[in-house]
Amino acid sequence: MRKPTRSEWVNWNDLIAGAPGGHSFWQLTEFADHKLPEWRPRPIIHDTSAGPVPVLYLVRRIPLHGEFWYAPMGPCVREAQHLREICDELRRESGAFTVVLEPLVDVLSAEDEARIVASIPGLRKIDDNQPDAHTVVLNLEQSEEELLASFKQRTRRSIRKAEKNGAIIEHIDDESAFEPFWKLYEAMAQRADLLGVRSREYYESRWRLWLAAGKGHFVLAKPNADMDYAAGAFLWHDKQFVAYKDGGSLRIPEANGLQYLVQWEAIRWAKAHDATQYDLVGMPPSWELDDPNHFMHGLVQFKTGFGNVIDRLGAVQLDLKPRSTYFFERGTRRAISLVERRRGATFF
Repeated sequence: MRKPTRSEWVNWNDLIAGAPGGHSFWQLTEFADHKLPEWRPRPIIHDTSAGPVPVLYLVRRIPLHGEFWYAPMGPCVREAQHLREICDELRRESGAFTVVLEPLVDVLSAEDEARIVASIPGLRKIDDNQPDAHTVVLNLEQSEEELLASFKQRTRRSIRKAEKNGAIIEHIDDESAFEPFWKLYEAMAQRADLLGVRSREYYESRWRLWLAAGKGHFVLAKPNADMDYAAGAFLWHDKQFVAYKDGGSLRIPEANGLQYLVQWEAIRWAKAHDATQYDLVGMPPSWELDDPNHFMHGLVQFKTGFGNVIDRLGAVQLDLKPRSTYFFERGTRRAISLVERRRGATFF
């Protein structure tokens, strides 16, 4: 476990793209920049049997407790053994009182998830902070015809219907998309009871940062030439990877099927820009797809129309100083969360 060299930090995003477990947008410097000033970046190179693993930790100093470390959607490792080795290094050398990890370790079931967590001393499962632990990832190294054929019939039918009705697709790479896209996002958030969790300023600052880095892209759609925007998506893109980060739509008859077409056009855009993977970002675990009480249940029919769910371990917490963690979680964190919620933010 060591700090990166100056050259490694300058080329950090390249290291993440080549990590043993695959790419993670949440491990890029752009995400760290967005979390300033509450969280400070602490890049670390871990020595594992899979080779060097770069992990971007975000660190907060908590009064009376010490340092709280958080690796959003990291470390980028697939095997439990490599996660175990990283946890061993953190236990010996980090100095943090607790560390939250969101590794890309593959899991097969709820039982497999529990087995992996139990096999690492001091580790426990917590609620996921980021939506990408369970998701649908498309392989774009196939033709458009092959991709379409892999979608469910309902998805193909919805795409064709929107096209036949004269839908208009627009691709935008600047802030002119903010106002129309926010109206769509706000409509979705109201349906999902998400308003109040984050402020509009929070989302716009995120979109602005990724656009400025050349890694953001909007896809907006009108049902026809006589109507305003009724569906849209905001994409993150980096090298051969594209992720559907935010989306929104209006529930009106004319927009029926339009969000499917937005996804298809986003996928086509990703292929045209040499992407090999397209991540739809966010699903219930595969073993909870039929649970109507899961907060992401409304996405199941839509996203599984494009592909199958893949499951990762998700958020886990490594308690290095259990006494400090105990008092932090029962007092300090609640106070911090209350203050931050009043200004349209959350702890993570």
